[in-house]
Amino acid sequence: MNTKENKRRLNMRRQVRARIYQPVAMLVHAIASMPAKNAGALMAVNGIKDAVPLIHGPPGCANLRQMNSFNVSNPVRLVPCTNLSEIDVVLGGENKLYRSIIDLYHRLHPALIVVIPTCPSDMMGDDFGGIVEKAKKEVGCEVIYSTGESIPGRPIGYHDVMCSVVEQLLLPKAPFPKTKKSVNLLNFPIDVNKTQFMDLIPILNEMGVKVNKIGFYNTHLTDLYELPKAELNIVDFPSPWIEKMKDQLGVDYLAASSFGSDPDSGNPFGIEGAARILLEIAERLGIKESAERVIEKKKEEAMETCGDLREKLRGIRIAVLDGFSFGPAITLVTEFRMRLEAISYRSFFMRSHGMSDNAYNQLIEMDIEATRRYGCEPKVLRDLTPEQELEVFKDRGVQLIVCNGGIARYNEAGIRGFNGVNFFMQSMSIGFDSTMILAESVIEALNTPIKKYPLVNMIGKDVQEPNLIPHWKKLGVIWRTIAEGGDGGCLYG
Repeated sequence: MNTKENKRRLNMRRQVRARIYQPVAMLVHAIASMPAKNAGALMAVNGIKDAVPLIHGPPGCANLRQMNSFNVSNPVRLVPCTNLSEIDVVLGGENKLYRSIIDLYHRLHPALIVVIPTCPSDMMGDDFGGIVEKAKKEVGCEVIYSTGESIPGRPIGYHDVMCSVVEQLLLPKAPFPKTKKSVNLLNFPIDVNKTQFMDLIPILNEMGVKVNKIGFYNTHLTDLYELPKAELNIVDFPSPWIEKMKDQLGVDYLAASSFGSDPDSGNPFGIEGAARILLEIAERLGIKESAERVIEKKKEEAMETCGDLREKLRGIRIAVLDGFSFGPAITLVTEFRMRLEAISYRSFFMRSHGMSDNAYNQLIEMDIEATRRYGCEPKVLRDLTPEQELEVFKDRGVQLIVCNGGIARYNEAGIRGFNGVNFFMQSMSIGFDSTMILAESVIEALNTPIKKYPLVNMIGKDVQEPNLIPHWKKLGVIWRTIAEGGDGGCLYG
């Protein structure tokens, strides 16, 4: 056999080994390192305009963390690191951490440096607290550190950084003076729908409620110091750092959204949802009697404004993918009287995130119970093939599908689509105006001519995730594993 043929076979064997090794290596590393804790931590730091992260780890860890598992189209641009080597891992990296804090301050002059540990520094046992206190004497800014894996049971990622903000920045300056009848409006800082609470501000002002701070929307370090002055935090979902503010700084909270068996109390969107949230705020602040008149007036104005829109949407037959109780679908049915014909559930996504069959079944049962509460009897579809699903939609006369993408597939079948997930993530806010915007967006989708996508529809789709080809579905599973690691990091931040 000639030398050329030997080289060809050797290269082929190397390529086969590479194809086998690379995904396995990525999965093993992901499960061992829980990398989403750093993605969440970086999102928290990026939510503070004059803060800079410092990754205490090797350059490879810092480079990997530039991939934003919460939003892959928006990578983290600035990720300085302490450049740990194998020798540092053995002998300790405290000196490098100390020098890096000082160097980072002189290079960028931030108001806050947040040290974020990685897997190597978690195992090394460096004295983060001691080094940070020592370095703070040499720089003109605040320095804090997230605890990583050093405290068993500690929330990771985003929650870890925000708990560190409470413990290391706010508690040492307590107690804080309180501003009566004041609230903070606090969003999850992941570059998605940062204006979720903005529609409430003029109504709160009219109710006599002072908006103390809005986070995380153009938030700076000085704004963080103002947070404990409010009487109440208005948040999208409960989180550990908000609990700490309640227990240790005396700032109670109201979670606007919650998942439960009662969709009325768990869904803050739509006219009724906005009115409920405003009434709860007023009751918590002890101004319910005076605020009720303002809220009722605003509610009546919104109902009148949406009257014509309601008549245009009334009776339109819709189908919903992957859930009714949370998001635009429930508002379209309850506020605009659209007719729910079918709900299609695909279990692969939730199960690939680690949800058990029992939990998933309970979620569906709660969802179906909510539809019946509003007088709907939709056809319930579970894990049908795309072809079977479309056949049912056609039989039920569905005119619009509230989906999470893949509109081209429905257009090909002659059915219009509305990307409910995209609207929820980018435009759906708590307040009366958002309801009108939702209705106008749906009417626009209904009036838009159905498009044909001949090239897209020639591509074979995966049966379990019809928005992806089979190869990309597999890559999606790998990405979720990387994002969540061994501890559900993407779900818990």
